[in-house]
Amino acid sequence: LSVWDMTTGALLTQVAVHHAVYSMCAQPDMARLACADNVGHLTWCEARPGAVAQRLSTGGHTVRDVAFVRDGHHLLATCEGGEILVFALPEGRLERTLYGHRGPARVLAVGTETDLTVSG
Repeated sequence: LSVWDMTTGALLTQVAVHHAVYSMCAQPDMARLACADNVGHLTWCEARPGAVAQRLSTGGHTVRDVAFVRDGHHLLATCEGGEILVFALPEGRLERTLYGHRGPARVLAVGTETDLTVSG
């Protein structure tokens, strides 16, 4: 993952992940980054030089999309099996699993001024 300054074009930092990035997100203040890779793993890290990426346990679920909740303390991940995983940060603990999709949950959008989330 690379963090860029769009005013100067400077590369600020890079964080190594193990596989090709499939989907990623950042908190609005760019303090944290998260990504799902091409083999379905979920990784998150602080967006600062020297940060170490932390892989989160998904219980075997293949992750397709990721989004931070506006509280800054939770990360959501959609799964091929239709689940939405809710992780507590910075512990990286799976807090709960949301069910309701009839098929794969592949995309996710989180409200910036509300507690609503849309998935598809």
